[in-house]
Amino acid sequence: VLALASAGVARAQDEAAEAAPEAEVAPEEVALLAPEEVEALVAPVAFYPDEVLAVTLPAATYPLDIVEASRFLEKQQTTPDAQPSPDWDPSVLALLNYPVVLNMMNEDLDWTSSLGEAVVNQQADVIDAIQQVRRSAYTAGHLKSDDKTTVSFENDVVTIAPADPKVVYVPVYETASAPAPVPMADPGPEPMT
Repeated sequence: VLALASAGVARAQDEAAEAAPEAEVAPEEVALLAPEEVEALVAPVAFYPDEVLAVTLPAATYPLDIVEASRFLEKQQTTPDAQPSPDWDPSVLALLNYPVVLNMMNEDLDWTSSLGEAVVNQQADVIDAIQQVRRSAYTAGHLKSDDKTTVSFENDVVTIAPADPKVVYVPVYETASAPAPVPMADPGPEPMT
């Protein structure tokens, strides 16, 4: 997850640097989030399969693309031959395969933007927070393999993968009241990217 997310984040950072006029930009002081704030921020996505998380994190750095992609999915229902914008970041294009995730990110743009900022400014903290949330749920017995996902714990790292490599299930759960994924509804399988 870290390697895939890192590539998308590095691209976002490079594009931001290229877009900024050199002479007019003063270095900004970035207010870093405390570890518990980062954990709360990543909680809505911490139990996603690693391959979904690997596109969700960098996609959060492109909130405008998220909005446009969500509108595209709506348009595609009435105009099946509609095509996504080639200008969108590849991580956002990949999220078209996970409409539940894309719509969640679009519906809470403040959260999406905050996650994107944390991914850019505190990438290691974001990855650590995801692992902390996962480890806590795993050791409490709330995060385990089932017919939809395979959960493994090795070298203090919790990985989540589809049980069937051809079908990816994205958990939907209420993060405010649950320390682990508690399905609210089964959104059904998401196609593989």
